[in-house]
Amino acid sequence: MNSNEKNNEENQNNTLKQTGVSKRITLLLFLTLVVGGVYGINKLGYVTVPDVLFRMIDIFLVSILTILAITIILRTTLHRIFNYLETEVEIEERIFLAKVYTIFLYVMGIAIILWKVGVSLTSLTLFLGLVTSAIAFGIRDVILSAVAWLIIINKKPFRIGDVIRVGDDIGQVTRIGTFFSTLEPLRGAGQFIKIPNRILLEKNMINMGQKRVVHKAKIMLAKVPKQSGQRMKKILAVIKKYTQDIEEKDRAIAVIESDQNGWYVWLSFPLPLGEEEKRSLILAEAYEILKDCVKK
Repeated sequence: MNSNEKNNEENQNNTLKQTGVSKRITLLLFLTLVVGGVYGINKLGYVTVPDVLFRMIDIFLVSILTILAITIILRTTLHRIFNYLETEVEIEERIFLAKVYTIFLYVMGIAIILWKVGVSLTSLTLFLGLVTSAIAFGIRDVILSAVAWLIIINKKPFRIGDVIRVGDDIGQVTRIGTFFSTLEPLRGAGQFIKIPNRILLEKNMINMGQKRVVHKAKIMLAKVPKQSGQRMKKILAVIKKYTQDIEEKDRAIAVIESDQNGWYVWLSFPLPLGEEEKRSLILAEAYEILKDCVKK
């Protein structure tokens, strides 16, 4: 099924749903007029209705009005909310959030009806607390991502246009949404990475700025090279040759270090955004400088 067929099917489903809602509103309006008429006639004294029956009519009228109000609210807002979240979350999550929104409104309506019936405020508070806790538990990831979005907007650990690294993902920030932030990979045009905002705060994130990308490399050595200091200076000179447009504060690093695997040369150098191909040129010249001691 292509995208046009899916859109047509979705439009047909929306039309059917709207038709069903319109019929429900019409029926509720009719019942409101009938019950309201009986209520008004009794109030004016034209007809005497027993107190018990009048009490039932009163509760029934409040129930109908509550359901009518909820139906109208859903009719006017649900579709807008669904469309608003189109760029924020996937279709399955949009459907889930729409159902949560619907359930929340009906729970509030039930609370109003129970209050009218005579349920105590303490019991209502307990009921609403339990329902709210259940809903919050069900959408905890969504809530955490929304809270993370507020933190990102206010604290600004990164901005649109910055190049950031999150775990194994690296890319330029193209959008900071309510629930997701979108990265465009430095390699692979037309591809995008969506990362939940909460992940951006849970994992280590490196902000590389808007004009540069920091590249790192590890060249394993079979032995410590002779005249290592001079060789490191040569490698730094090579890096400087390819990074003339980079500010001095973003200086490169070329040092000899060791770990459990042996000696190695650690390189860290910035490159202008969009010039990542220079990385292979720098490494090729670095390997040439170290060719007599590079581990095979």
